[in-house]
Amino acid sequence: MAKKDNTFIKEKYRSTGTVKKDYKASPFEKYSGRFSASFGTLLLGMILSVIGLVLLGYSEGIDNDINVVKRSPLIHHENLMRSSGMIKLTGTPTVKQGLFAPGVDEELLYYEMVRQQKSGEKWETISIQKLYIPFSLGDIAVDMPSAELQFDVKELSAVEQGDTREVVRGVPVNDEVVVIGRLHDQAIDGGVVFVVTNKAQKDLLDAMTHMGTIEWWLYKVGALLLVTLGITSFVLPILTFLDIFPKISLAVIGFILLSAFLLASLLIFISAIVITFWWLIFVIVGLVLILLIRIKSKKHYQPISFVP
Repeated sequence: MAKKDNTFIKEKYRSTGTVKKDYKASPFEKYSGRFSASFGTLLLGMILSVIGLVLLGYSEGIDNDINVVKRSPLIHHENLMRSSGMIKLTGTPTVKQGLFAPGVDEELLYYEMVRQQKSGEKWETISIQKLYIPFSLGDIAVDMPSAELQFDVKELSAVEQGDTREVVRGVPVNDEVVVIGRLHDQAIDGGVVFVVTNKAQKDLLDAMTHMGTIEWWLYKVGALLLVTLGITSFVLPILTFLDIFPKISLAVIGFILLSAFLLASLLIFISAIVITFWWLIFVIVGLVLILLIRIKSKKHYQPISFVP
């Protein structure tokens, strides 16, 4: 049987790796792989910026809480005249049932039982058990479980057994206390600040100011860094589409980060003003609307011509 010549078949189905020189990729083909990455980067930038602004709001709230405490007058419960609002109330607690700690005969409002173990020449704390009882100041009940307790406790007893000991520290029930919180329906049960303490007013303000300053800086720095990263995330997709991102130097990247940091600082500053003086925006908008209404309501007269 004669062998068929399949030269034509080989030639017909022969593949080639060459591409015509005049072929150009369409814009969609060129950038199709970058759309998803750029969208993800933009979304990340938005999320970081929003979280940064939330942290900024918390930092401004800390300032507001401290200012509320400073502005509230200290009132003895016997001189209380109002029945609602933020209040700073003081007096001797009234309890329905006494609280006694092991080895302590004195009636307590609050106590801590601290278990310690000796390590060399120092006592290391193993566990702390805290107990308190509900109380009222006159006719005003205090919701102790919801409050932040800031007590200056004193040592009431210490029982040592070998390398372990139990120390009881507490607050006697006849000590005067200060309650800062929201008064509503003959009870203090919350508010922007809700604190129960036996500290003097100056010591309480100093402690709150110190802690508030630390938290204020932590939130502010965190907000600034997150907003800076958010702005940078908005810039990166632009550089990607311009085909210059792989070619830029470290100096240019540093300049972009510095610019984003300065812009973020400006945004944080403006946002802090807006959060603090939000009511001023409504005043300004109201004044502008009134001015526009007055301008629109004025009659416009055509000039009178004396030329015949």
